[in-house]
Amino acid sequence: TIITHHWRESDGGGIRTYVVNMVDALRDRGADVRVLFRDGSDPRELQFRGGLLSFTRECYLQLRKLRPEVVHSHNTWHCLLPGFIYKKLNGGRLVHTLHTEPERKLSYPTRLLYQRLLDSCDWVIVSSKGLEEKVEEVHGVTLPRSATIFGGAEERTVTEEEKSRFKGDLGLEGCYPNIL
Repeated sequence: TIITHHWRESDGGGIRTYVVNMVDALRDRGADVRVLFRDGSDPRELQFRGGLLSFTRECYLQLRKLRPEVVHSHNTWHCLLPGFIYKKLNGGRLVHTLHTEPERKLSYPTRLLYQRLLDSCDWVIVSSKGLEEKVEEVHGVTLPRSATIFGGAEERTVTEEEKSRFKGDLGLEGCYPNIL
């Protein structure tokens, strides 16, 4: 079961695209995936509106009905918290993916709670090493059992000739951009 703030037909930008593509890929491989979301539109999935605590409660209650083996939450505490509660009371695995750089430091009590939520995860996935470092620096937490997964692009080898042509086309000779 996926818990996300942004789903189809929302203004979620990259998060929405990442989650939608991931769900589609999992379903293409035969996985039984349900999505619990707050913002967007999709009559096949479960939308919960209202405040963040109400969203958290409704998602947890739905998790109890669905009884998933894995809960995969995305980006926010209110998506992670129902999975945390479900795992503590019912077992299963918990994965959390961070997509966005934090904007402000957390208060001490909030930081302790957030660290507890992250510590309960079987995996915390980030989209870049820089994001992991920024979360740890700004929020003052550590990401246990973290993995970096680059979304949106398939990996391929880039030849030296392609790098040279790319630099030439963009006037970057003598510069050292990361080309993935």
